[in-house]
Amino acid sequence: MKQSLSPMPRDELTRLLAVLRVTTRAKNESAAIVDLQLEVYAQKLREWPADVVRALLTTWNEANDFWPTWHECLAFMDPKTRKRRALLEVLQEKLAS
Repeated sequence: MKQSLSPMPRDELTRLLAVLRVTTRAKNESAAIVDLQLEVYAQKLREWPADVVRALLTTWNEANDFWPTWHECLAFMDPKTRKRRALLEVLQEKLAS
């Protein structure tokens, strides 16, 4: 069950973020800001299950023209992850008792 919450490998995450960045419209920002944004998103996305992050990063540009806000990322990922986290919590409680 814990594996279902495992993060995406860093190299794959970085590659998918870069692909999303070039396939969506975003503000015209300096390279330093873009690098910072990609780094922050990579750090935050490492807290989410790999398959959910992969789904976000590979399908977002099919329905959206613009780079996602962090709020939009959460709105996409949370419903897909909530049940897993709850099940893991219940299992851990049962094992602890």
